[in-house]
Amino acid sequence: MFKITIEDLLAEVKEEMMCYEELGEEAATRWEKRFLLWLHNDKIKKPSIKQEKGKTYYTLQDEADLFSIIDHYWAAIENNEEDVYWNKFQ
Repeated sequence: MFKITIEDLLAEVKEEMMCYEELGEEAATRWEKRFLLWLHNDKIKKPSIKQEKGKTYYTLQDEADLFSIIDHYWAAIENNEEDVYWNKFQ
């Protein structure tokens, strides 16, 4: 398991999404906006979010989890299920 700062997570996810022709910058920007809404929603439990020394981190099992975030989002877009994706996002 490892931690990545929120800023680095956003940068990594957006960079990878822009490499997918089917996703691109528009989807990457939309994901970032929804992620930030998710992050700042105090009503949602976020077991993957950790606070340490004034920084906020997202925890991942391994690097494959990062690609899983992107792949699941891509599938959600293809199936018109973005709201479902965000309701299940952890």
